[in-house]
Amino acid sequence: MHQEEHLGFDDEYDFLTNTISYKKLSLVSDAENVSTEASSATSDQIAMISILNNLTSQVVVHAKTNQEITLENETLKNELVRCKQEIGRLDTQKIKLDLENQQKDKSIEFLKSEKEKVLTDKKELVDSYLDDIVSLRSANRVTKEMLQRFNMPTHTILMLSKKLRRATVDLHQDIL
Repeated sequence: MHQEEHLGFDDEYDFLTNTISYKKLSLVSDAENVSTEASSATSDQIAMISILNNLTSQVVVHAKTNQEITLENETLKNELVRCKQEIGRLDTQKIKLDLENQQKDKSIEFLKSEKEKVLTDKKELVDSYLDDIVSLRSANRVTKEMLQRFNMPTHTILMLSKKLRRATVDLHQDIL
């Protein structure tokens, strides 16, 4: 009766039909059929079990290591993809900067050639103005000499010179 109470026999017993479940019955019969004798294992069997336990623990360690390596590989693959994308972006930026530098170099060369052209034109204009000034002075000198030969006033010559103020001052004095 102790075994029946211990296994919960009363919980599954149906008093109206006078039945118990098969599961409870098998538990009761298994509990009664349990052998109390220890089985004897040979030393070879114990060695095999020891080796099997050792190999099992090694497999567990290797599986864990393999999982860690796989996780690290995935992390490195993701990092590699990110780095390749970054390299692609940097290559694109480099190409853009190279194109901008080429355009700037062309602009600089164009501006240098324009500067040289402007300086050359300026020099030519200065030279032509100097030639005009020299020829005007020469003409003034010749005209002044001719007027002096005929004893005529030379103040009109001064009006052709650069110093207009001086010429007008002379005119004012001549009029007085």
